[in-house]
Amino acid sequence: MERKPIRVIPPLVRKQTVVKLPTTIKIVVDPNKRKPVTQSSAAPPNAKPVRQPEPPPSNKSVVHPKQHNLTKKAASRKPGVKYITSEVTLESAERIKLLKNKGVGKILLIVGNGPSLNEIETGKLKNHDRIESMSVNKPDQRLWPTKYWSFFDMSQYRRNEELWTSYNGIIINSTAIKRQKESSLQVKNLGGRGFSRDLTRGLHIGRSSVFASMQLAYWMNYDHVYILGCDMNPEGLGGKLHFYGTNPDVDPNVRKERFAKEAEYYDFAAEILNADERARFTFVSSANHWPFVVRFNKMSHEGSADRILAHADALACKLA
Repeated sequence: MERKPIRVIPPLVRKQTVVKLPTTIKIVVDPNKRKPVTQSSAAPPNAKPVRQPEPPPSNKSVVHPKQHNLTKKAASRKPGVKYITSEVTLESAERIKLLKNKGVGKILLIVGNGPSLNEIETGKLKNHDRIESMSVNKPDQRLWPTKYWSFFDMSQYRRNEELWTSYNGIIINSTAIKRQKESSLQVKNLGGRGFSRDLTRGLHIGRSSVFASMQLAYWMNYDHVYILGCDMNPEGLGGKLHFYGTNPDVDPNVRKERFAKEAEYYDFAAEILNADERARFTFVSSANHWPFVVRFNKMSHEGSADRILAHADALACKLA
């Protein structure tokens, strides 16, 4: 029987095709699948977009172009801190820096509103080359206009708006005071207890504008600071709690109770500051009997103007 020859079929050879990719193609690695995926700027209209991997979260704070070190209030709050104002503007931040060391070789008067102020001849202290003054809240007209004016309560602006309008000196507020003028600058209130050595970070108002002003004086680096009219005496002097009479925005009984809370902030500051730092401050009042006063310096308000003038004269001779 004749056998038929077996037909051998040659193997199928596939033709290789070379595909040229556009130069704009990027190779993107999907972090989930770990497979390279091509992405072209000239993708077909029906093509699904390739999801890019998200960058890791950044630890850097976002800075607003019109504000200094902007952070959310909630992020700034700490346990026990009840009142923190918003951040200062860039303009105020620059003016704060310019105040640094402005008081070198000079004496500063921080002029509070206690009733003993009426028994100090403040007019004598007005025109001395080595004495500068900072009014606190309601100004004493015998010294007005002072070089600086600090207040941290909007009620002070409302009561003294006429003076505020005509005043051309430097006004220092916290950012809680919304009305500002060209000569104003604002400092952030940090809240809580403390004594700030760096105004660019803020200050602690401590329920007392005089206490806040002490930190301003420290930043400006005055040779010595005399604090007038800080009596904090619940009994007052001659029936008055303030040199001008009665504060219409605060009940006198409430005002008396506040002195004890205010004293806690001064006492806490006395613990923070060293002996040399405390020695730069003198409380000029015979009416202030709170224990913190002896941690600084204390002077009777009777005849104090002449003693302050003598100090200023001696400083002038020393620096001549």
